[in-house]
Amino acid sequence: MIMEKGHMGLRELSVLALLIIGLTTAVFLITDGIPTAGPMQQAVPQQVDVQTESSLGEIFEQAMARADSRFYDTDPNGTYDIRSYRWALPSLDEQPDTIPIKQNDLRAAPVRFNDRYDDGLRGFAYRTYQRANLTGPPLIIGTAVFISDPDMLESYHQSGQAFDIRYDPHPERSQILEDCSIIFSSSMSASSGTGVKVYDVVCRIVYGATS
Repeated sequence: MIMEKGHMGLRELSVLALLIIGLTTAVFLITDGIPTAGPMQQAVPQQVDVQTESSLGEIFEQAMARADSRFYDTDPNGTYDIRSYRWALPSLDEQPDTIPIKQNDLRAAPVRFNDRYDDGLRGFAYRTYQRANLTGPPLIIGTAVFISDPDMLESYHQSGQAFDIRYDPHPERSQILEDCSIIFSSSMSASSGTGVKVYDVVCRIVYGATS
C-alpha cells in the first residue's frame, strides 16, 4: 500500500488506536486493586509558623475535628460508640504557655510516652471510635500539645519510631495506648512568643494498665 509521507492510512490509524486502547487497559489492570494511601497512611502533614491565641481546649476542639474527619474518611458503616478524654496543664481554658517550662516538672507526668514524661507537655486528648456490639479494637486518635523545642515526640517524629502512651487521668484507671505513630504536626507561636508544638497520633489498641 502506498501512503503519502507524513500521513497515516486508515489501516495504520486503526492499528494505532487498538494499541492505545490496549495500553490504557493494561495500565488500568496494573493499578486496579492497589490500595491508595488512606487517611492513616499518608505522609505526615505539617503546618509551620502559625500564630495562635487559642486555649488548650480550643486546640483540642480543632484536633478532635481533624480526628472526626479522618474517621469519616474511612467510610464507616453501622453504629459507633465515640468517647473523648482530655487532660490539660493547667486547664483547658488556659493557653499552653501559661505555665513556663520547669525542669523535672512532675505536673506533666500524668501522661507519659514510653513511660517517660516530658516537662513541656501541656495537654493530651484522645478519642476512640468503637463499633457497637463488636469486640474488635477501636480507632484511636489523640493529640499532644508541647511548649518545649525539641520535645520528646519530635524524636519519634523524625525517626518514624512507634511508641506507647500511658494516660493516667482516665476515669477507669490508667490506660495504655499502644503502638502509636504521628500522623500530623503543627508548629505555632503563642501570643507571648513561646513556641507551641501539636502532634496528632493514631494508636493501634488501648487497654487498662495492670500496674
